[in-house]
Amino acid sequence: SNRRIYWENREDGMNLLAKKAIYRDDFVDILQHTHFDDQGAADPDDRYWKVRPLFDVLNSKAKEWVGYNGWVSVDEEIVKYLAPIH
Repeated sequence: SNRRIYWENREDGMNLLAKKAIYRDDFVDILQHTHFDDQGAADPDDRYWKVRPLFDVLNSKAKEWVGYNGWVSVDEEIVKYLAPIH
């Protein structure tokens, strides 16, 4: 729901890359209709069960195409950002 801020004109929320790449309503429509797994097959022990098949494919392709040199870096999670309302 807060992804819409990327298309706002406010400096602290606008993402020029997103704004130039796709219309906001088209992006929201794509997200609403994109599913990666059977909605009825929820796994209570896996927080990412809905996108697990996507992770599995990405991981297998990364192992296939990206060389492993013994060092692995995991970037911090992107957190929601909202400017205070004045």
